[in-house]
Amino acid sequence: MTASKQHPAGVANSGYWGIPVRPRTSYRASILARAEANFFGPVTVSIVSEDGRTVYAKGKFSGLTADWKNLN
Repeated sequence: MTASKQHPAGVANSGYWGIPVRPRTSYRASILARAEANFFGPVTVSIVSEDGRTVYAKGKFSGLTADWKNLN
């Protein structure tokens, strides 16, 4: 199966019993990533509720290449 807008791929990191989400708080994400040669889209990072229904915060990373990059 290939990831698409209708069927996104994902990874989850529950951290130490989840990430505490607080109102009026900024969150910063950093990822180490690379892409296949035919990948052209951004990567979206989100903090979501345990059931996946509520998105508390999200941001996008772009500029992926075939080489590993630290994006933040």
